[in-house]
Amino acid sequence: MKESTSELTFLEVFMLSVTDASEFMLEEKRFFTARDLSRNFNVSYVRAQRWLSSISTGERYQVEIKEADELMVKLKSINGRTVPFAQLQSKAIMFQRPSMLV
Repeated sequence: MKESTSELTFLEVFMLSVTDASEFMLEEKRFFTARDLSRNFNVSYVRAQRWLSSISTGERYQVEIKEADELMVKLKSINGRTVPFAQLQSKAIMFQRPSMLV
């Protein structure tokens, strides 16, 4: 995924998924609200809410949940994996993948 969402094309934004959001959340290791995801990925608040709901209730995700004014979710692992996929790839090939290939 690209460093800045402002660089994403319309098609890339359209193709974003729960997987993209969950990988980002795992990498950042902090609590997220739907508003945070909406801003970060430049998607609607409703779409970000669906992603957060899928992550917080999905069996493959281990999460920590805080309920304040709105739902806050911190992703701890995906299918038991606590390291983002991009980091695993970098370790496997011994260098970071060029952004052109991401």
